[in-house]
Parts: sequence; C-alpha cells; structure tokens
Amino acid sequence: MQKLIRHIALSLILVVFLIGCGGRDTSSLKSAILGHWVLESGKTHYYFDVASIVMQDEGRRMDLTYTVLELNETENWIKIRVKTGYEVGHDKKLVFSRDQKSLTEDAIISGKTVATGIRWNYMDSKKVP
Repeated sequence: MQKLIRHIALSLILVVFLIGCGGRDTSSLKSAILGHWVLESGKTHYYFDVASIVMQDEGRRMDLTYTVLELNETENWIKIRVKTGYEVGHDKKLVFSRDQKSLTEDAIISGKTVATGIRWNYMDSKKVP
C-alpha cells in the first residue's frame, strides 16, 4: 500500500512539474511577443508569429508582417515596424509589464515616441485565430 501511495505522489509531482514547464517562453522579448494579445477594449485581437501578425478588429481580418527595429531587454521594450500587404507601414514601441502579461503601445511618428495609452493583454499562445 505504501508503494502505491508513493507511486501516486510521485506521479502527481511529475504532472505538476510538466504543467509548469509547458508555459510561455519569456526568456527574450522576441519570444515574449509571440501569441495572442487583446486590446483592453476587447475589440481588437493580435496574433503574433515570428514575422507575421494577424489582426482581427470587430470581425475584420488583416494579415500583416513585422520586423524588429530595436529592443531593450533591460528596460523591457521592443520597437517593431508593421507593414500591410501593400508595404505601407508604421512603427510601434511596445513596453512590456514586468511579468510580460500586458504591454502598452506607443506610436513612433517622425522618429519621436508618442504615448497612446493603448494597453494589450496576453491571452494565450495561439498564433492564428
């Protein structure tokens, strides 16, 4: 009976460990951005993959690409250039919270960062809707 209890206890510990290890990779900002983000309003969803974004805004889908322009792991921000299929683009500075479960978006206009107050929340690891 003791062997059975010990076996069950070890199995539970292993399951808890494996669930904990299956979390999101936040070891770098390039990996922390990946996944499904939602604006605080709940209306706009972003799905980040390595070089692409799917944006869904009130049911309308837009496929975009992005490149990393600059990042600062110490200050927890990343600057990206987002482009539409027509190569029209704009730059954003995304500033992560300490736990990297949310971020604030700043626009970059004529090389100057402008605070927008737009907040995104991380939802899950989905890279497409």
